[in-house]
Amino acid sequence: MAAIIASTEFLLLTNGTDVGICHIRSPGEFRRVPVPSFRSVSRGDQVQASLPARRKGAPDGGSTDPTDGPTPEEDAALQSKVDAGQADSNKGSEDGQPNYIRAMAISHTGSHVAVCDDRKYLHVFSVDKDGKCDIVSSRCTARRCTDVCFSPDDSLVLVADKSGDAYSFPSLGQGQGHSRRDALGDSQGESASAGNSDGRTGAEGEGGDLQDGEGEDEDEKGGGEDGTLLLGHLSMLLGVMLVDGGTKVVTCDRDEKIRVSNFPDAYNIHAYCLGHTEFVIDLAYCDVNKILLSASGDCTVRAWSMGGIQICSKNVLEDLPKDIHTAQITGTDSRNGSHETNQHQTPDTKHRPSIRQISYCQECRLVFVALERSPAVLVYQLQVSPGCLHHVATLDGSSVTSSSAAVVNPGSEGSVVEGDAGPVVSVSVMGCRLWVLRQQANSLSLAAYTVSVEGEREVKILPVAAESTEAEVVKTVSEQTSFLTVDSGAEDLLPFLWKATFQEDFKLQANLKRGPKVEGSGDGGNGGVLDKKVKVGENGR
Repeated sequence: MAAIIASTEFLLLTNGTDVGICHIRSPGEFRRVPVPSFRSVSRGDQVQASLPARRKGAPDGGSTDPTDGPTPEEDAALQSKVDAGQADSNKGSEDGQPNYIRAMAISHTGSHVAVCDDRKYLHVFSVDKDGKCDIVSSRCTARRCTDVCFSPDDSLVLVADKSGDAYSFPSLGQGQGHSRRDALGDSQGESASAGNSDGRTGAEGEGGDLQDGEGEDEDEKGGGEDGTLLLGHLSMLLGVMLVDGGTKVVTCDRDEKIRVSNFPDAYNIHAYCLGHTEFVIDLAYCDVNKILLSASGDCTVRAWSMGGIQICSKNVLEDLPKDIHTAQITGTDSRNGSHETNQHQTPDTKHRPSIRQISYCQECRLVFVALERSPAVLVYQLQVSPGCLHHVATLDGSSVTSSSAAVVNPGSEGSVVEGDAGPVVSVSVMGCRLWVLRQQANSLSLAAYTVSVEGEREVKILPVAAESTEAEVVKTVSEQTSFLTVDSGAEDLLPFLWKATFQEDFKLQANLKRGPKVEGSGDGGNGGVLDKKVKVGENGR
C-alpha cells in the first residue's frame, strides 16, 4: 500500500513496491532507495536464519546462508544502477514477483531509514545530508511485519508482525548485533517470552499471518538472526511505537486492544487501553502532555492517559461532510477506477467505513485523520483541560472547509494546491507541514499544506506557496510518473482486518449442517452432476 512519511530533512514515499526519498534541502533531486529483493523465506530458511551468524563451513568462518544479505560489492553495484536510473532495486527477483513494501520508518535523527518487505526482511539504510541511501543491513524476520519504528537514540529498530509478536533489532547491523544482548542480559529473550500475560508461546490466535497460512515450529519463533523477542499478543499486531522518552513501548492489535509495556523489560505491563470495538489501526503520541492517541475501525479517535484511562472519544463520521460520507458507505473505490469492491472483501465489510491513518503535529497540537475510501482529511485540535478533540477543519483536496471555531484559507494566488485527486491513502505532518498522498485509479498525487494555530482555536491551513521548498518537493515528486504508478496487484491489509459477524457465522454453520444438495432437490444450479458423486441415505440426506 502506498504511504508517505515526513521528517524535518526529507520525505519518504512508497508506491507499494518501490521506495523513494526527496530531500527538502535539495528538493530538485529524487532518489530511489535500493531495497534488495531476495527470494521468499521458506520454513527451512527461517530455521537457518535463527542460527548464529557465524557457521562452520564458510571459508572465513562467516555465514554461508544465501539469505544473509548482499555483499558490499553488490550493494555498491545496486546503488550505482539505481542512482543512474538503469535498474529498479525492487524488481527482477528470482521468482519474478514484485516485492511489496509492508512498513517503513524514519529514525528520530533522520540518519537512518527502515523498510520491511513482503519477503520477511528488515532493511536498514543510512541517509546522508544529500538524501543518498546506503544499505546497512538486511535481516530476516520471523513473520511479515506490519509496523516498524526506531528507538529515540536510533540504536534499535522495533518491528511488529502478523503473528502478534514484537521484536527489536540493532540498527547497526550484524557486526554489532551482540550489543543489544550485552546491554539487557542474556536472559532477556527468555524473560520476554515467558512473561507474556497471556502465556503465549507460539503463533496462536486467529490473528496469525493471513497470507502465510502455515504454522511455525518452536525453532522458527526466533526473531531471525540477531532479533530479540520483546512481547506478544494473541492476535495480529497493527502498530508499535516507543513513547515517554523510550521508556514505554505501545502496541495495538486486531482484537481492539492497546498495551503499554515497559521498555526494554516489555514483560512488565504498565497498562491496557480498552474501549475500542474494532481493530486499532494506528497510534500517535503527544510528548508534552503524555497523551496516547489511537484510531480504530470503529471510526473513533480516542485519547488515553499512560495509565490506560480514556480521556475522550470522538466519532469522526459525525464531522464528515454528507456527500463524502454517502460516497464512502456506497463502497465506491476510485483507486481502481470502478465502483466494484475488492473481491477478497466479504459482503459485510465491503461498505464499512474505517479510519486508515492518523498523524499528530507536536507543534500545533492538531490531529489529522484519513479515512478509508474518502478524499477528506479531518483536522482536530487536542484540548487537554476539557478533555476533548475539537473538529476545526476538513480538507477534501479541492477545498478546505472549517468549523465555526477555525479560520482556514482554501487557497491563494500563486499557491500550490491539488484538485480532486481521489481518496487519501496516507498523511504525514512534521514541523507544521502537512503532506497528503492520494490515489486516483492507479496513479498517486502529492499535496502539501502549511498549518498554523493562532490563539486557542484559530487554525489556518494554507497550500504551500509556489516559491517554497515544499512546492519544489511536490513538483519533483509529481515528475516521477513511473514511481507514482501503483501496482494493481498490491494488496491492502485493511479489508482483511474485519471479523465475521454472528449472522455470517450462523449462515456458515447452517450451510455445513445442510450438507451437499442432491439430485431432485429442486436446485437447478448444477443439474445434479456434482451430486452423483455423493452417497446419500434413504431420505436423500
